[in-house]
Amino acid sequence: MLGKVEADARLTRYLLGAVSETERENIEAEYLTDEDVFEQMLIAEDELVDAYARGELADQERKQFEKNFLTSARGRDRVHFSQALAGVVSDARSVPRRVSPSPSPSFFTALWASLTPKVRVAGVAFAVLLVAAFSWLLLERMSMRAELQGLRAEQVRLTEQSKELQRVADVERARNAELAAQLAERGPEPVTTEPPKGVVQRPSEDIIAFNISPGSVRGSGGTTLGVPRSAKFIRLTLSFERPSSHQEYRAAIETADGNTVWRNDSFGSRSGLDRVSLPSIPASALPPGDYVLLLTGKQADGNFEPVANYSFRISRK
Repeated sequence: MLGKVEADARLTRYLLGAVSETERENIEAEYLTDEDVFEQMLIAEDELVDAYARGELADQERKQFEKNFLTSARGRDRVHFSQALAGVVSDARSVPRRVSPSPSPSFFTALWASLTPKVRVAGVAFAVLLVAAFSWLLLERMSMRAELQGLRAEQVRLTEQSKELQRVADVERARNAELAAQLAERGPEPVTTEPPKGVVQRPSEDIIAFNISPGSVRGSGGTTLGVPRSAKFIRLTLSFERPSSHQEYRAAIETADGNTVWRNDSFGSRSGLDRVSLPSIPASALPPGDYVLLLTGKQADGNFEPVANYSFRISRK
């Protein structure tokens, strides 16, 4: 019994807006998921409205009630209806009965005959109002149940949406972790910048980088590239006379007498650039001497067309 009293008092405080934000959220979560709690909340609301209509609330409770219920049309309608019903009941109780001088053939006939006309009118009005009250409360309950079902459906939708977002986040975290593991296995990549034309760049002790310009005279030597004896790879950046529209290239390096010493049949770059970098070339493939680099670019039809030739001379130091 004590538990029910405490539960009713808790719902009354909720309806009066006299609970904390956390307790309000807990109560709303309860009646959204528990049909019994929802029924208890409706009963507590009816009792609170009736108590206000009869003037039975304390001053503080009355002020809280008016603040929470009389600010909406629905709340004002419920209070006016309850006040009208309480007035009819009070009138019916205050009208004296007329005592019949002789017994009646039936109980209900005798009871009706014993009532004064004013009491009869009040009784009929009370019955009509009672039927109207029942109908109004029934419609009100149906409306509130429909609203509750809508809230429950929205809650289910939001829960499913939250689960889907959590699933996507878990997949993304797993993917990021996998990429991080792959990068950790590969180790840090060397950071290189594209050198200005004619400037030698040494990104590491094992790699020597050069930037060369077009020149097609075979055997002329062209640009001299001084390669340290400790270098294991040579990286060449080829500049263009104008930006290229190709995204895939082929390159071949020949000696002065036409022998091919190195080639790469597919490497890429963004279109619209005025230079392209070759994959690293083993230094052992280019001993001291004169060379010609033949560069071709892939067209839209899949064929390759000449882009530029580059003459250079390798020397050791």
